[in-house]
Amino acid sequence: MTTVDLSGGLPDSAEYGLADYPHKADMREGLNVWVLDDQGRFGFPRVCLEAMGPDFDPVRLQVNLAFADGRVLIGEDRGAAGPAEDEHGRRTIWTGGPLEFRLVKPWKGWTVSYEGTAIDTTTEATIERRTAEAPRVQLRFSMEVELAAPPWQHGQADDEELEGTDATFVGGPKTYESGLRYEQLVRAKGTLAIGDEEWTFQGPGLRVHRQGFRNLTGFTGHIWQSALFPSGRGVRAMWLKPTDYQEASIFDSTRVLPAKILDVSWMTSMEAKPGEDVSLVLESELGRHEIRGEAVYSRYIPLGDEFETEGFWPLHWQQGGVRYTWDGEETFGMLERSYTPPEAVARD
Repeated sequence: MTTVDLSGGLPDSAEYGLADYPHKADMREGLNVWVLDDQGRFGFPRVCLEAMGPDFDPVRLQVNLAFADGRVLIGEDRGAAGPAEDEHGRRTIWTGGPLEFRLVKPWKGWTVSYEGTAIDTTTEATIERRTAEAPRVQLRFSMEVELAAPPWQHGQADDEELEGTDATFVGGPKTYESGLRYEQLVRAKGTLAIGDEEWTFQGPGLRVHRQGFRNLTGFTGHIWQSALFPSGRGVRAMWLKPTDYQEASIFDSTRVLPAKILDVSWMTSMEAKPGEDVSLVLESELGRHEIRGEAVYSRYIPLGDEFETEGFWPLHWQQGGVRYTWDGEETFGMLERSYTPPEAVARD
C-alpha cells in the first residue's frame, strides 16, 4: 500500500500561524473550509476567518450554510481576535469572536467551531438583497476536518505569469517573503444546530491556509472548483480574470498531477438555477477528464452588497455546493464564481 505524504514536502511550520504580521493594509492570514454533507442535504460553502492588516483585530469572518431547499444562513461578519498560542507556545489557534479554527497536528487536520448568531434567509433573498429583513437565529456547529490528499500549492506556475496582479488576487508566494497559499482536500464530520434543530453530518470538502498580501484591484472574475471522490481521487481548478491565469491538478489517490483546463462553466447571471450545469473538463498525463457538475445550493453576493472578507467590489459572486460525477463516481464538492456585470462596466 502506497503511503501518501500529506505535507506535500512542506515543513510543519507552514501549518502554524504567523508570529509577526507586517502592519500593512493588504497583509492577511486566512483560513477557509468548505464542507459538503455527503447526503446532499446542506453544506458550508465557505467558512472563513481573515486576520487583516494593518491591525488584525477585529477579525473578518464569512460563515455560510446553505440547504438544498434554498434555505441559507449567514453568520456574523466580525469577531475579536483571541489567544493564538497553545499550551506549548505554538500558534495553532485562530479565533474571531464566535468562530475558531484549531490545528490538531501538522498535516493531520483542524477542528472548526462556531457558536453565535446567523441571518436565516434564502438563496433568492441573497440575490435580491433582502437579507436585512430576515430574522437572526442561534447557529452552532463543530467539525473535525481530516486531510485526505497532499496540498495544492498556489503560485507554482512560471514567474512571468505571477508578475501580474493575479498573484495578489490569491495571496501567498510572490506577495510576501514567507508567504504561502495551499489548499487541500479533506473529509469532515460534525454536528450542526440551528435553534432547536439538530443534525449530524459527514462529507468531503476543502481547506485553505493563506499567508501574504492580497489585493483584488483589477480583478474582473473567476471560477474555482474542487472535489474529493469516494475512491480518494480528486480534482481542482482555478481560472482568474482578466489575465487568464490558470492552475489545475488531478489527484489520482497517490499523486498530484498538473492539469490543463479545457472547459469550465462561467457565471453569466445572478439567477438561482438548481441543477445548473457547472461541469469542467481537464487534461493531464492520464488523459482527458470530464467531470460533470450539477449545482445543488448556493449563497450569492450581488454587486452592491459587502463580501464580508473582501469589502465592496464591482462583481457578482456565487459560493455553493455541487454534485460532481467523474467516470460514474459521485460526490459533492465546492464552487465559487464571480463576474463583472454590464452595469458595473457602464458605471466605470
